[in-house]
Amino acid sequence: KKRLSKTEIVEKNFRDVVDDKNGLEKSVVSAYMGIELVPLENLHVSPDMFLPINKNKVNELVESMTDRLEVSQLVVSVVPSDLDKFVREKTNDKYWVVHGQHRLEAMKKLSILNNVKPIPGFPPESGIMCFILQV
Repeated sequence: KKRLSKTEIVEKNFRDVVDDKNGLEKSVVSAYMGIELVPLENLHVSPDMFLPINKNKVNELVESMTDRLEVSQLVVSVVPSDLDKFVREKTNDKYWVVHGQHRLEAMKKLSILNNVKPIPGFPPESGIMCFILQV
């Protein structure tokens, strides 16, 4: 039996994970519901979140976003706060941010300070780009 190189082992392991019908890759892909622009006021950090918000990290992000805001900083992953009552494209749906909590808090702080510089082609009133997942 031929011994596999490190590259071949990594590729084999990657393929095993991607092809596993009960694996992480398939579960993440199946949880994806779509992309929506969501108003900032409809995005919240869950009170059940495992780790607390690091205020120093939020302040660093505020400073960074004030200097040069990039569209990639305006993307978060969310889950509907109430999946049973969730209706896509309904403007009053509320969401829990599951990835990007610090960016969310920084965006809220910048919004309060009215310190958000417009990005060409991305009107601020359109909302925050959210990857919507179901749990």
